[in-house]
Amino acid sequence: MTLDPIEFIARFSLHILPKKFVRIRHYGILSSTAKRKCAPVIKEQLTGLTFEHTPMPDCRPQPQKYDPKVCPCCNKETMRIILHFKLRPPPGNWMEIAEKTLKYIR
Repeated sequence: MTLDPIEFIARFSLHILPKKFVRIRHYGILSSTAKRKCAPVIKEQLTGLTFEHTPMPDCRPQPQKYDPKVCPCCNKETMRIILHFKLRPPPGNWMEIAEKTLKYIR
């Protein structure tokens, strides 16, 4: 059976369960006793079928180059790293450390 992509998504979405619903996985042809009986029959029915595979276009967004030194507002290389803390989280007095560092830079 060949389906339009929208029709496939519509049919597939019918199988998505709402939150807090639990799928019964071991029932019907998926139960352990039925698998032994049904699996060979299903495999036999599937032999000889050919499936058309149409490659999907790559719709993933391409990663953007990120440079932390470029200002996001003016797009110029104006950003500079003035402090780098090796600890996580930064020390409690990080504002004082930043003010002292800024005095020496200006």
